[in-house]
Amino acid sequence: MVYQFPANSILEAQSSLILASSKSVFEAVYGFEPFGGYTRHLSNKGQNLILADGFGNVIDSVHYFDDPPWPDADSTGYYLQLADINLDNNIAENWTASDELFVSNDNFHAGMNLKLYPNPVGDILRIEADAEINSFSIFDIQGRILETVIVNSDFYDFDISHFTKGTYIIRVNTSGEVYNRMVIKE
Repeated sequence: MVYQFPANSILEAQSSLILASSKSVFEAVYGFEPFGGYTRHLSNKGQNLILADGFGNVIDSVHYFDDPPWPDADSTGYYLQLADINLDNNIAENWTASDELFVSNDNFHAGMNLKLYPNPVGDILRIEADAEINSFSIFDIQGRILETVIVNSDFYDFDISHFTKGTYIIRVNTSGEVYNRMVIKE
């Protein structure tokens, strides 16, 4: 598998993007286009995946296998998902076969300065951008919308204390763009 990010791209901590080997097949199954397409194909037996910066420095890597204790995701509509982003991704038991609903593929954009902090968050989550934030919505990990807030400012302090501990997706709407970020509530 080979994919090269566009120049000056930033993938912030705890954010994600979706790549597929066949954009048209992915769109037919999930109803939206992936962020990008990679060349070659992932092996069904196991493979080493490496995320490197522009200088070739390894940022992260994982070697997955198709045999137990790795979860079975072969031809079942499932995909491998790290159970918690804070776990070691090289330990098979930290992965699950998932068919969870995707909220969106808009987790990544070059050039936008969007900050959500602190993350993990206890009570107040600060959402800050270098453009006006029109609104944002918070989703649970299953993709269900829990709340929408109208902002019309370049920052907002969101009281998240009434949510239970867990992982949430924040969808931020600015003029013409939509950004998704993952937030962990402590």
